[in-house]
Amino acid sequence: YGLHVFDADQGLHAVCCISGWDGSDRHQELLQHIVIAFAMALNNREAHETIEQLGRMDMNTGLWNRNAYLSFAAAYRPVAGQAVTCVYADVNGLHEMNNRLGHEAGDRMLQTVAACLHDAFPQGCNYRLGGDEFLSIVFGQDLEWTEAQVRHIQAELTKQAYSVSFGIVRDDQGTELDTIVEQADQHMLTAKRHYYETIGDRRQH
Repeated sequence: YGLHVFDADQGLHAVCCISGWDGSDRHQELLQHIVIAFAMALNNREAHETIEQLGRMDMNTGLWNRNAYLSFAAAYRPVAGQAVTCVYADVNGLHEMNNRLGHEAGDRMLQTVAACLHDAFPQGCNYRLGGDEFLSIVFGQDLEWTEAQVRHIQAELTKQAYSVSFGIVRDDQGTELDTIVEQADQHMLTAKRHYYETIGDRRQH
């Protein structure tokens, strides 16, 4: 005699059986209690995994969040000869967008940037680190390919009157990930300063 165990989505996970069942109600009731307990434990585990995953996801963009990045960085072990490229992105004008058109418009801009990063680097690790900052970590690609992907992102965002400053660093010497990310961040800050200097020059003319 056996009973099926289903999860919350009605997926079959197990079959609980009693060998030597004598047909008594006592055995049937015992098996039903076992199935209920097993199903509850299964659903609790799935709920815990869902909560844990949500805690590592940015709910506005669908990318991984800073917590997820910190977990990845703590577990990452650099290997000499393995190419890793960090693309650090910072959205230009988010604060102004929020003030001028409201936070919904700012959220749409962030969601658009996130979608572009995910489309450009679908095999990479894409994070929203917070506010207007994003990070993509790409493995096994050369610098020219990554730069071409970034140019494509910038072109797509320009069509929607959005702007993002990027910093790109590639390493295959086994450098610590935090160091590569910091270098990419510094490149991004240089690009961002240039962007605002250019905008300032345009406003003066």
